[in-house]
Amino acid sequence: MELIEVFQTAGLVEGTDNAYSACVTIGVGYDKKYYVLDCFRAKLDFPSLVRAAISIHERAFATYHTHNVETIIEDASSGTALIQELKAKNSILN
Repeated sequence: MELIEVFQTAGLVEGTDNAYSACVTIGVGYDKKYYVLDCFRAKLDFPSLVRAAISIHERAFATYHTHNVETIIEDASSGTALIQELKAKNSILN
């Protein structure tokens, strides 16, 4: 099974009115159909966002036992910083 993780990140502004960051994990079955396997939504500061992204990725790998995971992160707002941080940590994005 192929997995696709799609992250939409919120702008990171202090306060309780922050928008949510979200991730959906989609599986592409052998029948070529798409299946929603997991959803995540939370209001996070940036360090928590990085930890959540890594955790979501590791959980998908452990659950579905595949290295075939495509990770898509919105390249705007905190998504740009998340991409840079994950590349620097050499995790998820290679």
